[in-house]
Amino acid sequence: LASSNSTSSSTNSSPGLDPRRANMSAIRGEVSNVSNASQRAATVFVYRGRLDWGRFLSDFRERFKVEEANLARKQRRFAQQQHPLVFYNRVPKCGSTSLLQYIDAASKLRGFLGDRARDSLLRNAGCVDGGNKTCRAGACVSQNKTCRTPERVSFDFHQSEDFDASHFHPAEPKMREMAASMVAQAKVHRSVFERHVHFIDFEAMGYARPVYLNLLRDPVSLRTSSFYFYRDCICNQRPARMVTRADHVVNFSHYHAGDEWCKRDWPRKSQELCALDVNGCYSNLAFCERALPSNALGGTVMIDFTCGMHPDCRGSLA
Repeated sequence: LASSNSTSSSTNSSPGLDPRRANMSAIRGEVSNVSNASQRAATVFVYRGRLDWGRFLSDFRERFKVEEANLARKQRRFAQQQHPLVFYNRVPKCGSTSLLQYIDAASKLRGFLGDRARDSLLRNAGCVDGGNKTCRAGACVSQNKTCRTPERVSFDFHQSEDFDASHFHPAEPKMREMAASMVAQAKVHRSVFERHVHFIDFEAMGYARPVYLNLLRDPVSLRTSSFYFYRDCICNQRPARMVTRADHVVNFSHYHAGDEWCKRDWPRKSQELCALDVNGCYSNLAFCERALPSNALGGTVMIDFTCGMHPDCRGSLA
C-alpha cells in the first residue's frame, strides 16, 4: 500500500527498498472485489505490510450475513406471490436445450398432484362453474377461461412445440393471445413457460411483470452453432418419433421432432452443402446464403429476442 506522504510514494517507486519499511503505522483498508459474479466486496486489512486475517474474516462474515439476509428477503417476496409466472423466451442456439432439461427435472422433484389437489387449484382459479367443468385435451374450459390442468407439485413447465422461425415475431393480436394464455394458466398454479419468441412486454398490455429468463452466447459461437444446426438438419433429414424413457419419478413419452422442424428446407440438400464447414461457408458467403435459409447464420438473433415487439425493434429484423 502506498503511504499518503511523498516519502513513502518515492520509497515504493524505488526497486531496491523493502516495502515493509514504508511508513504504515496506521491500519489502512483496501476494498477488493472477491466475487465478480455476486459483486461481493470484502475489506482487506493490512497492518505493517501484512494481511490481518482475523480482521479480514470478521469483516467478510459480517458482509456475507448482510447479503444473505437480503437474498432471503428477496426469496420470501418471490414465494409470497400467489402464482408467480416465469417466462423464458429462449434465444435459439444459446444452450436452451440443456436449460430445458434442467427446468423439466426441477419441476418433478416434488412429484405430481393428485386429482383432489388439481380440482382445488382449478376451483380457486375459477375454472369450475357450479360444479361443472368441460375437459378438452387436458384443459378445463369454463366462463370463457382456458386453463391447462396443473400436474406437478413444485411448478408446471409449459413447453412450446412451435419452432417455426416465421413465428418468432408474431403480430400484436397473437402476442396478446399468448400473454393472456400464460397469465390465465399461471393463476391456476405456479408456472414456467418457454417459447422461441421475441421479448413480450406484459406490463405494456396491462399484466403484472413476470420473471424473465434467458441465456445469451458469444455471437461468433452462436453463428457457428446455428450454421451446423441448419446444415445437419437439411442433410440428415431424421423423421420425427415418440421417445419413451424413465426418470426417477415416472415413465413418460414425449415427441421428438427429429429434423422435421426444417422439413420445408430439405430440398436444399446437396453434396456441396453437406461437405461444407463453417469456415468454408464464410469464405464463400454468397453461396452459403443461397444454400441455407435466410436465418441460418444467426443474423441479429440476440438483439431481436431481447428488443421485443416495439416498432423500433423491427429495424434489426431486416
